[in-house]
Amino acid sequence: MSKRRSNHTLNERIEAVLRVMEGSVSVSRIAKEYAVDRTTINVWVRKYKENGGDGLKDSRTWKGYSSELKREAVEFYLNGEGSLRTTCEKFNISSHSVLCQWINQYTSGKEIKSTSKGRGTVKNRC
Repeated sequence: MSKRRSNHTLNERIEAVLRVMEGSVSVSRIAKEYAVDRTTINVWVRKYKENGGDGLKDSRTWKGYSSELKREAVEFYLNGEGSLRTTCEKFNISSHSVLCQWINQYTSGKEIKSTSKGRGTVKNRC
């Protein structure tokens, strides 16, 4: 969803993912080496598994989500059918912070609309 750029090159991200997947280094150790959160490493691994090296390229476009997909994902999570991570994996959501925004909108009674390009961010409590 975001146009954020990583502080790490594509090759660095691939190297980190492969080291984790080989089991030669823990996620915690890689996170410390690259000065990122463990969640970031887990996201890199998920994206690599889904799309190979292309999954780790910096995004230059916004990812759109339909209101139906958002509602399904939120209800899946709130019904206890999955964690933030597994819900993001199941519904191909870019990050758990995106899902948290939807959850906060849903639980506050706001309408969940389809994602449109360039929408502002919402502080989340998730």
